[in-house]
Amino acid sequence: MDELLKHGAVLPDTFFPVENLEKYIHLGSIKSYAKGSAVVLPGEDTYSIIYVLSGRLRVNMLIDGGRERLNFIAGKYGLLGRLFKTCNEIYAVALEDSQVCFFSKQQLRKIFQLDDELIFDVLKNYLSKASYYMKQTAEMDYFNPTVRVVRLLHQLCVCKGIPVGNSHEVITELSLKNISEITG
Repeated sequence: MDELLKHGAVLPDTFFPVENLEKYIHLGSIKSYAKGSAVVLPGEDTYSIIYVLSGRLRVNMLIDGGRERLNFIAGKYGLLGRLFKTCNEIYAVALEDSQVCFFSKQQLRKIFQLDDELIFDVLKNYLSKASYYMKQTAEMDYFNPTVRVVRLLHQLCVCKGIPVGNSHEVITELSLKNISEITG
């Protein structure tokens, strides 16, 4: 992750994982979801932080006209915040068989009392997301779509590329639709 940050490239599925929260899953509510299942529906009153134990979730946001936009992919040890009413327009779908743990505000309070350093891991996760989206917003105002796509491809080559002859091979699950969603 440090290498990614050095180059200013944080892709939506590479936010800081919160591995130490796994020690406290006995305090939360664990649920399993089959591939393609909705983990959280738009507008659903969840009021929990959702912690991914295994699998991957596609976290989307509904925008005007019922269209959806990819926010990020939450993999193992990833967090999805639905703790407060402000995030009710997001929803999550399991991209593969997944297991998640729901933590309420009261459960998190108890966990943070038991492990006061864990709050910094959670903050790091959320601040990395906020920084990513602030940068995306600034880039959308400053760069045209073609330049944004080229910058994304360059960052992928630098961070995840494997030199092959005169080119770089990037092995990642990133469809053209995902690229268009990421670059706006």
